Amino acid sequence: MPLIHSATWNIGSTPPTLLRIFHACGALFVKTAEATAFVTSTLASATAEISQEFSKLNATSDADHPPASTSLQHNTHLIIGLVLLQTVCLFQGESEGGVKTQPHTNVEHHAMLVTMIRQTRLIERVRSWEAPDWSDPILLDAAWKEWVRFATIKRALLLAYFHDCCHCMYSASPPAFSPAELDVHLPCDDALWRAQTAAEWFTAAHTPGIYGVGMQRIYGVSMQRAFKALSTPLTASNYDDDATRLPLTPFGLFILIHTVLRNISVARTARTPPPGGWSCFAMVAAPVAPTNRVDADADKAEFTFRTQVVLDNWLQLWLTSPETALELNGGGSGAGEQQLPFVCNSLPFHWLAQVSLWENSLDGPWPLVDLGLGASSKPNTLSQSGMQW
Repeated sequence: MPLIHSATWNIGSTPPTLLRIFHACGALFVKTAEATAFVTSTLASATAEISQEFSKLNATSDADHPPASTSLQHNTHLIIGLVLLQTVCLFQGESEGGVKTQPHTNVEHHAMLVTMIRQTRLIERVRSWEAPDWSDPILLDAAWKEWVRFATIKRALLLAYFHDCCHCMYSASPPAFSPAELDVHLPCDDALWRAQTAAEWFTAAHTPGIYGVGMQRIYGVSMQRAFKALSTPLTASNYDDDATRLPLTPFGLFILIHTVLRNISVARTARTPPPGGWSCFAMVAAPVAPTNRVDADADKAEFTFRTQVVLDNWLQLWLTSPETALELNGGGSGAGEQQLPFVCNSLPFHWLAQVSLWENSLDGPWPLVDLGLGASSKPNTLSQSGMQW
């Protein structure tokens, strides 16, 4: 999880609870009984400590008086800690010989995380953030560190949203966030995030590339713009438009494909169309609830069609991503090679979404939608990629 900016993170100012959570994350890779016991004890104590700290910091804050900047920084540390704790519970709790967690623990973590995000107005803060002036060399270092703080908070928020999608997928829980609510930008590319100095960051931002240049690059692609582009069917006339030219990073593609999986899970458990209709992303007026089987079938067919459009567009974006070549060559899984980070390995989730969509259809397999791109060799290429995965 690319959440901690190593070049600027100050261990000395890290709250003790968050520091212990860092140690617990590292202990996951040590396959000993002592390490497992340490992780288990940290999970048991850190949640209560974070809850107490958050209540203390917000004792003097209310809806009309948001927390001061110092409290915001500390609350951000607590939110990061809870995101990491929930990651451990979601993905390590059931592993063989791993840390054992109770299902209600995950629910408690997520409920607390959502509450923290809403009380700190984290979504509004990320949405309204404006890039600092970076034209003055003297102020460049301060501008870089301000951007790092913004990027870190944004990544923590998007990982919390990813966890929300996972709860819908794996436990059929109702979502706490809606895609329309997250009117923020998706994560930037790794060249900016991994920059070790302000000068390196400035140079990377001003180097033209697939992810843009200048301010466009440090903000990233708008999540709502990506939703709109993905929900637009591709035809011969608009094949080179937004849906195939968005400069989405692997992290951004990861968030979007989990939104699709989330929507499929919600559609499977919903008795009537959710607010906004069965459309995956487009915000349209809520239709009248179906009163008979014919209406229900029509709604399901609309949802299946729209979701297939999104999946087709997502795959086109993934195939044009600079990181795709590495994934198609095995994802660095050979001996002595470094494996792809979890948030960069999105293609398996695309095929999971395809299978889930098929399972969700009322009348068995739903035929792939012909979007007018012609019977070229592309379908065979995609099928071969799927067989490899």
